[in-house]
Order: sequence, then C-alpha cells, then structure tokens
Amino acid sequence: MGGYDLYGRYYPNINDAYNAEMAQCAEIDARLAYEKSEQLERKMYEQQQYNDYELRQKVDYPMRKVESLEQDIEKLKGRNKDEK
Repeated sequence: MGGYDLYGRYYPNINDAYNAEMAQCAEIDARLAYEKSEQLERKMYEQQQYNDYELRQKVDYPMRKVESLEQDIEKLKGRNKDEK
C-alpha cells in the first residue's frame, strides 16, 4: 500500500512516502529558519548602522563646537594684538 508526500507525489511504498514527507518538512523548517536568521541579521545590521550614526552625531556636534570656539579664540587673540 502506497502513500503521498506533502506535494502530492505518490509513492508505492508507504515508508518512502513518509520519508519523502519528513525530508520535505525538514527542508521547509530549514528554509524558514534561514529566512528568520537573515531577517534578524538585517535588523541587527540596521540597528548597528543607526547606533553608529547616533554616536557620530553625539561626537560631531561637540567637535564642531570646539572648532568654532577655537576659531573665536584665534579671532580674539588677533584683536588683542591689533589693540596693543
């Protein structure tokens, strides 16, 4: 007596049908696990990119401020030389 697998293929031996079905189930599970893994990796990558961007913003603003203050100091030094 035979049987069918998940995709409707007929096997004359029921054990062959069962084995084919189990292999197909394993393949489906593996594909779903792979897709989930890929999705998680994408999310982790995007989160890392966001964290890097956020960190750059936190560092860049103070650095620009320091550069601006250094320029202001240089201007003030120049004015003091002109006044003397």
